[in-house]
Amino acid sequence: MAITFPTIGTNYVVARRTLDPSYYRSPADRYTWWYIGGFQHANANVANQVSYIETTLYNLSPGTTYNVHNVVWYSSAQGQPATQESRDPASGTASVTTLKQRPANWYWSNTFTSGQQLNITATDWNSFCARINEFRRYKGYGDYYFTSVIRSGIMYASHVNQAINAINEMSGLYASQVRAGESITPAVFNNLRDKLNAIA
Repeated sequence: MAITFPTIGTNYVVARRTLDPSYYRSPADRYTWWYIGGFQHANANVANQVSYIETTLYNLSPGTTYNVHNVVWYSSAQGQPATQESRDPASGTASVTTLKQRPANWYWSNTFTSGQQLNITATDWNSFCARINEFRRYKGYGDYYFTSVIRSGIMYASHVNQAINAINEMSGLYASQVRAGESITPAVFNNLRDKLNAIA
């Protein structure tokens, strides 16, 4: 019977195994063991006439693939679990990958207000570009090559457009590029922050 994963989180998954819903014996004589990575995780009695069993596998690592195995067996005596040797071979295995951990939202060190002079440090901008790449890895994209900004250097439209392109590719919330020679307003930086933080 198939194993599926109706819920997948960053550090847990819900594993479900389909069963024959017509099965009935009194008392209920089926038992199940769940394994993850070859280690026993949970065991339980299986009720009669159920179409599936499921368990939640906790304490997993984000962005990691696990092999999940389930065994259903029948008691060798009324109400007593079967021995290792008398298990029914009914079993299933499936792989599942946990979700990657979402990077933290980005916030600029300074507040950018319309009408005020922009004050952005090279450290802040380079850190912002690094955070964009964290989001890109989280979404399954490769790192974007950013031109580093140096202290007391000049920020060009090309620097900003690199960030816009890197965010646009993965977000679906498109920001407009800036053109060489035009002023870069506080709204541009606030929009970049908001577009990045909107990525789920």
